[in-house]
Amino acid sequence: MKLGIAVLFVSGLVLTACDLQPVEEHQIARLPAPGGAVTAVVKSRNCGATCSMAYAVYLGSEKPGDEIFLVDKSDPPRLRWQDKEHLIISVPCGRIFKFTNFADIPTRQDQYDTIQIRLENDRVACS
Repeated sequence: MKLGIAVLFVSGLVLTACDLQPVEEHQIARLPAPGGAVTAVVKSRNCGATCSMAYAVYLGSEKPGDEIFLVDKSDPPRLRWQDKEHLIISVPCGRIFKFTNFADIPTRQDQYDTIQIRLENDRVACS
């Protein structure tokens, strides 16, 4: 019985230590919308040898803001503003964990800009 409790305790410590690994994020692209009220930011996310490189896209007015897209097993997403209210994210094949097709971004006191977001696959076939 004591051995079983000790094994569970040690297993819990090991799993907790794995979850506490720091995630390194590095900004790799920053693209202000026409007019400059909102900015889209791409960051690479590396959580170590046990997982693949991930990429996140954030929208915000003064700082990176809300995460709107997350993908791994992919090249970095490319961003393009169609106009000040429409962002296009182009990404080759990958595993998408998060995507939202709009975001309300605070730009002025008690005011928000609604940004429409479209996702495009920029490759004909995935390998």
